[in-house]
Amino acid sequence: MRPPEALVRRFAADLDALGVGWALVGGCALEAHGVAWPRHDIDIAIESADEAAIAALGEALQRCSHKVWRVRHDKLGEMLGVLPRLPNEAAPSGVLIDLLPRACGFEAEIVRAARRTTAMGVKLPVARIGHLIAFKIKAMHDLKRGRDVQHLRALLALATNEERELARAALELSIARGILHVRDPFAILRPHRLDGSLGAISAASQG
Repeated sequence: MRPPEALVRRFAADLDALGVGWALVGGCALEAHGVAWPRHDIDIAIESADEAAIAALGEALQRCSHKVWRVRHDKLGEMLGVLPRLPNEAAPSGVLIDLLPRACGFEAEIVRAARRTTAMGVKLPVARIGHLIAFKIKAMHDLKRGRDVQHLRALLALATNEERELARAALELSIARGILHVRDPFAILRPHRLDGSLGAISAASQG
């Protein structure tokens, strides 16, 4: 079910007012690129320097009347869970938002390259296809979810060579920054016969 546009606009405006660099990832970003998929929550990559900045963001969002809690995920790192609330509502909404500052290691690049696209009825910064491909490959290594393979197939069908190169560069950053602990990030695709879809990107990563 699509969250109310007023709620999406309010939360986006609060993030912007707080000076947070952010972009949609996950199912909402997939939908914005034309890939229909049921949404369980709203995933947002945020540009955040350290734990103190993450804690300060959580406190600031609480002052905006949203319900916020901190989560330390063994694979996705420190994150914030949020139940957003409109000013005239007595209780938070049932819409769950995950703010992800350290899930992939290239959040800053996602934010800087994001393009404003209609998502959930509102113009929002949305991660590019190449970054979503890299994000999904990182998730496949961490979470072992079947749906990530299906998401990746759909994204690869839309990806230009430029987006595939963007994906390769993002995964290299994740490895270099010590977030993704593998030598060949594309090896996980071979059992699903997806490595051929990445073609020159996979070959370049091994060169």
